[in-house]
Amino acid sequence: MTREQVYGRRPVHEALRGPREVLELWATERAVKSEPWLRETKQPRVQVKLNKDVSESAGTRDHQGVLAWCEPFKYADAYELAASERPLLACLDQVSDPRNLGAVIRSAEGAGATGVVVPAHGSALVTASVCRSSAGAVEHLPVAVVTTCGELGVELQPRGPEHADFVRVNPLLARVEERVRSDYLTGPLGLLDRVVHRFHRIGDVVAMWDVIRAR
Repeated sequence: MTREQVYGRRPVHEALRGPREVLELWATERAVKSEPWLRETKQPRVQVKLNKDVSESAGTRDHQGVLAWCEPFKYADAYELAASERPLLACLDQVSDPRNLGAVIRSAEGAGATGVVVPAHGSALVTASVCRSSAGAVEHLPVAVVTTCGELGVELQPRGPEHADFVRVNPLLARVEERVRSDYLTGPLGLLDRVVHRFHRIGDVVAMWDVIRAR
């Protein structure tokens, strides 16, 4: 079976709580002493390893003493996500840095988004680094891959102006969070981002989203 790594205390903990199976789990003695959930985990059994062995297997020192091998990440279907009752999708264009993708996934999950959509080319996909920077949020928020986010928007756009409202949020005039939570935006939402890869702070990421409402 193909396996994928997840490292970091919070990411691995969330992987154990998420839908995909954790096949193997390593932890240092220090991590086991510090994290009660590691001592309570029965399946898979925690294998206590030296820190250098964990670093060598993970290929990084940014593992916090915890490393897991999981079944491959299962991507969602973007059209099924859009067809849900109250979809709120973060559509990210050319977010090539895995750390930025993970940060946006973490922010989107915390804001109540129902999924994240990324293009097949020019964008980071879900890796161990994404899991780490998302603090495990990627284990609970569906991620879909499409040909391009632009094509997805065109295909999902309702026919005729009487069926859709389009709201472009100017970050200098209003905060996206306030618009998203307002009574005015009551239908499905798609958050389209084209500049998130140029920013590092989550506040900037949220502020630069375009909001599209369709009913």
